[in-house]
Amino acid sequence: MRNLNLDQLQTLVAIADLGTLAAAAQALHLAPPTVSLHLSELEERVGAPLIVRGRRQAELTPAGELLVRAGGTCCRRPTNCLSRRGGALTGAMRWCGLAPRRA
Repeated sequence: MRNLNLDQLQTLVAIADLGTLAAAAQALHLAPPTVSLHLSELEERVGAPLIVRGRRQAELTPAGELLVRAGGTCCRRPTNCLSRRGGALTGAMRWCGLAPRRA
């Protein structure tokens, strides 16, 4: 299993911002199956559903809201979540109570 990555998080933030997987796919220049894959991988990693898929809209679950709130800033301005050390960006992110699921 791959670790959580900014591409997956960016996909969730786009879904939250735009309301549908199709709109997120278009905005991110991804194929819709890729958006679904990113979302499925995130849900598996966190161990909880992140959205409720409706007929026209995708609504965040409480876990999805928490993840978007905690990680949204990192997607919009990644340097805010990292520090400069010796001219290189370094850092780690913690997810406000969402511990990675152990396989």
